[in-house]
Amino acid sequence: MNLTRLAYLNVTRRFGKSLVSGVIVSITIAIFTLVFSLYSTVESGIKLSADRMGADIVILPNEANVNEIETMFTGVPMLEYMDKDVIKGKIPMEDVESITEQFFIKTLANTGCCGYEKEQRIVGINQNTDFILKPWFNDFNVERLSKNQILIGGRVERALESKVMIFNKEYSIVGDIYRTGSSIDESIFMDIEEARDLATRMNPDNIFDGRDTDQLVSSILIKTKDGVDPRNMMRKIKSNEIDAQVISTADNISKLSNQIKTVSKILGGFSLALIFTSSLALAARFNSMASERKKEIGYLHAVGLKKSKIVRLILTEALMIAAVGGIVGALGGVALTSPLYNTVSEIMVLPSGEWDMMIAVKNAAVGIGLSLIIGIASAIYPALMSSRLEPQEAISKGDM
Repeated sequence: MNLTRLAYLNVTRRFGKSLVSGVIVSITIAIFTLVFSLYSTVESGIKLSADRMGADIVILPNEANVNEIETMFTGVPMLEYMDKDVIKGKIPMEDVESITEQFFIKTLANTGCCGYEKEQRIVGINQNTDFILKPWFNDFNVERLSKNQILIGGRVERALESKVMIFNKEYSIVGDIYRTGSSIDESIFMDIEEARDLATRMNPDNIFDGRDTDQLVSSILIKTKDGVDPRNMMRKIKSNEIDAQVISTADNISKLSNQIKTVSKILGGFSLALIFTSSLALAARFNSMASERKKEIGYLHAVGLKKSKIVRLILTEALMIAAVGGIVGALGGVALTSPLYNTVSEIMVLPSGEWDMMIAVKNAAVGIGLSLIIGIASAIYPALMSSRLEPQEAISKGDM
């Protein structure tokens, strides 16, 4: 007797009950896969940030509306500036390996001047001192960005023709920077003088109050020498009463990581509670279904089907239901990961980690594997109890 075929016929014959059980599995696995995928994506973003941030210390304008974590980990446009000489005499240069400055502007959303549907941060880099992006220049066979060339982060939409309009000027996209888990992923990069020229043409009066843009910067990035503790250096700079925010990237990565872990614990607890509740519900359903099949099981005993095969039959049915529900739920979970990430990132800061087809397949496989475990765990007790029924008792007390 082919147990797999018999199990399939039993599942399809009781389609309504099988469907309800499958839906329970599907919803459970969809939520688990969604939470697991979101967590793994954000965790990889934090790891990428730690590995690829480049700068040990970041100096930002001392303005109330400048959020240090948002500035470092998202591409939210920031139009705040400080004098580039704000660090003069405030930094122990003997501890500095590299130092560079950046100048921020932004595109305008859904206007004829710019080819992007949403506002994007534009970062002007000082190509003479930059140490953040220069490592990528070799990958793109570029020595310097010309006045009409830009680089884009890994999450910035790329035009099909590799050209884009920014403030009525056409720029060539010379390369896409791979994911870093930081604000780089959502930013557009150009030469700092070009960014200043654009800023002056864009809105010179309201933003700069008549100040010379050549003397303004949005951020100053510092890489310390080997053996120098960035936190100690940060404290030294602050003790010099610098009129700016002084930020340790390591501290901010740690702070963001702790925030993510707190949220993840809550979501993880919810997922575990859901899995436990769903397993109990499925166990009750499989137990009820087994009780309704006593006469059928009695006949199978009577025609010589061994107890072990009765167990295998019921477990195979449970695995079929769990597998189909798991596949549907896992695919739904990974499909919703990107939309959920985008929604949550509007509420709180989330580093952008790796998310591609291979990772989606792996996460879906984890979800499907969990569904099979739930199926076996929920059906093992009803299967064992059914296998112990004596044929006469099962036939006399059961229903078909």
